[in-house]
Amino acid sequence: MPKQSQGSANQRRTSKRVRWLLSGLALIVVLFPGIIARTGMRDRLINSIIGAPNLHASSKGAALGWLSPLSVDGLRMDGKQKRFRKTF
Repeated sequence: MPKQSQGSANQRRTSKRVRWLLSGLALIVVLFPGIIARTGMRDRLINSIIGAPNLHASSKGAALGWLSPLSVDGLRMDGKQKRFRKTF
């Protein structure tokens, strides 16, 4: 195989890999809010947003999306020493 066609084949292979990588990355970015909303990572995210070390928040469900409004269902906040409890 001549060196020029071998280099061209390597370039096509690399280009194909880059397209697959970018497609996979785009898919992850699009699906990321839905994955967060449907897993236990949702409560971790809520707790990191609150940022209070003495409060623990949990929820029954959430709706997250790039173009949709944020909504959290069954939000419950508890104090670490069990003196405070609030359900929204």
